[in-house]
Amino acid sequence: MTTVSSGIASYYRRPVPINPADLTDWVGAELLRVQAAFQVPNSRTVLAAYTATANDDLMLVDTTNGAVTVTFPDPTRMANKRFTVKKIDAGGNAVTIAVVGSTTIDGGTSTLAAQWAVKMYQSNGALWYVLSSS
Repeated sequence: MTTVSSGIASYYRRPVPINPADLTDWVGAELLRVQAAFQVPNSRTVLAAYTATANDDLMLVDTTNGAVTVTFPDPTRMANKRFTVKKIDAGGNAVTIAVVGSTTIDGGTSTLAAQWAVKMYQSNGALWYVLSSS
């Protein structure tokens, strides 16, 4: 046992008993905190024409069986919403991003033609914009 002295007071350092239920509660709370900080996006693999929803974050698009159109909702209903679209196959078919209604993406259309091409989009509440692409 280790003795620690400070002035006239001294005490012994000893293990502190831990209630397993308290430890479980703490671990559970920490896990929830970490999950919230590093939220895993809702992802889906898209094989045919698809209309994105508010629950979508990441769409992995496979165009092996033909060109695929992913349609984004009206941006006025999706203020600050982000979508990421990635083409995952090596075929020659393209992914086209369309928007419901007459709005555009960065004033035009958006496509992904090469394997592993990826674009991130965000709505400002009026239009959809490309935030990044590769």
